[in-house]
Amino acid sequence: MGLTIVARSTVVILDHRVLVRRGLEAIVADSGTHEVQFVASSAAELFSILEERRLTGEPLPDVVILDIFIPYEDGLAVLSRLAQEFPSVAPFVITDSNDPAHMRLAFAHGARAYALRDVSASVITGALEALPINRHFVGPVMVGHLIRAFVTEQRQPGNVLTEREQDVLRLAAQRLSNREIAKSLSITENTVKTHLRHASEKLGAKTRHEAVSFAIETGMILEPRLTPLTKAVPRTHDSSQVPEDTPPERATASGS
Repeated sequence: MGLTIVARSTVVILDHRVLVRRGLEAIVADSGTHEVQFVASSAAELFSILEERRLTGEPLPDVVILDIFIPYEDGLAVLSRLAQEFPSVAPFVITDSNDPAHMRLAFAHGARAYALRDVSASVITGALEALPINRHFVGPVMVGHLIRAFVTEQRQPGNVLTEREQDVLRLAAQRLSNREIAKSLSITENTVKTHLRHASEKLGAKTRHEAVSFAIETGMILEPRLTPLTKAVPRTHDSSQVPEDTPPERATASGS
């Protein structure tokens, strides 16, 4: 009988909750095969340590365990940055969301594994064994969702949003004004209006609110989870804010 070789993973855990970090650390330690390299409570801390290790020549981890819902941060942006700056590190999403749209978005932004938070320890260690040998992994409950979504999904090419249109809608979903969106994306307000208009036309939406709602419902963007900080900050009047029941304006000029 042949000898089974189990791939060993070095792991980083990103989560703002101490109990979650400790629970995952215990699962990794109990595996007897994998080990936690370090833990981080924020994306800023994660990237700071990864960059420091790269500069000093220390080995990078094989896997980063994280959620796509991170307070005050965009989990999808974290996945994209990992894929761009640290492609050898495999992102493993462990989350409460069993929404197939969220899973598709996670994989589209660079995730290599996706599982629900209530999976058994053996599922987590199974993923850690698969990732270092360039395999993808989907938790058992999500496999059924993935197959059903694949079979039933029908997309019309002309209705697919561009990456920039998704960026604009994602920020609009966070209740940012056109001026704030423009500043965030380093584009003009007229360009923001143009992207909103194009996205609305593609989605068959009459208003900004309808476009955002449809994009969330169909999984094109993630629904923002407002944090206590966001709720506590009062909105000031901004003439560039387009009311939710107002059709997107037609811009007279366009930027990049």
